[in-house]
Amino acid sequence: LTQLEQPVEATVEQAPEKLVEQLDLSDPEALVGQIERLRKLVDHPQPEVRQVVAWALSRSGDYRVAPQLIAMLDDPDLVVAWEASLG
Repeated sequence: LTQLEQPVEATVEQAPEKLVEQLDLSDPEALVGQIERLRKLVDHPQPEVRQVVAWALSRSGDYRVAPQLIAMLDDPDLVVAWEASLG
């Protein structure tokens, strides 16, 4: 998430794969603890970042992220909207 919050570090295209590799889905509490950071990135200008945010929020298991996921259904990037629809 630190890389996504500071996209100046160039490898944003690789960020979704790296984040997926690093997240431990067997420990949902770790993901839930990052929800506030993820919410700040919902409107990020880069679609790759929004895609990761939608993916992570979808898997948080926290119903309070539903408004963000619903809003992301209208994202201009179809991959982001698709990822949000899975949530």
